[in-house]
Amino acid sequence: MIALANGRPAPKGYRWISCKEVKHWRSGKMIRRKDGLPFRFLVCDKR
Repeated sequence: MIALANGRPAPKGYRWISCKEVKHWRSGKMIRRKDGLPFRFLVCDKR
């Protein structure tokens, strides 16, 4: 099964993750998208 984000498959060695909220790196505040959709990040898959 290929995980897709925005219709694009993850490159080899990476995978997409989804988060409802994330902590801002500078302010430390938890942020969410206004449209209610999750944030999607491409991360290294070390499995």
